[in-house]
Amino acid sequence: MTSRKTIRSMMRTMLPFAALLTAPVSDLAAQDEAKPPKDYRKLVLANAPALFKSSVERGTMDISDLRPVLHYQGAEWMACLMTDTAGKPRKWAIYFHGETIVHVREALAIDRCGAEVYVPLKAETRKPRAANKP
Repeated sequence: MTSRKTIRSMMRTMLPFAALLTAPVSDLAAQDEAKPPKDYRKLVLANAPALFKSSVERGTMDISDLRPVLHYQGAEWMACLMTDTAGKPRKWAIYFHGETIVHVREALAIDRCGAEVYVPLKAETRKPRAANKP
């Protein structure tokens, strides 16, 4: 009889927790999910001098597409950056939370930057407007 009382007591204690486990997790995750940066390329260009130590020569820079990330806590998006100075390419992982760069590191295998497709990262040059002739 004591074992039945123990089981019933445990069930009453655990019942509220079971309700939490069955709650839709996707609803909770959707509330916390940050939107991707509007223009991550401009964000990287604007912050490039501050992102790398002065000892890192950047040379030409190429960047990958933005993609969601699950393995770095505090960031929802990432892009890979490839720098090339004197024929020595280096790959970097750049992590974003909304419009903020939260972490930069030399790419590790988990970042999968070796499998990315890169495009040149250049500052947009504005074409001068043609003057209106009277």
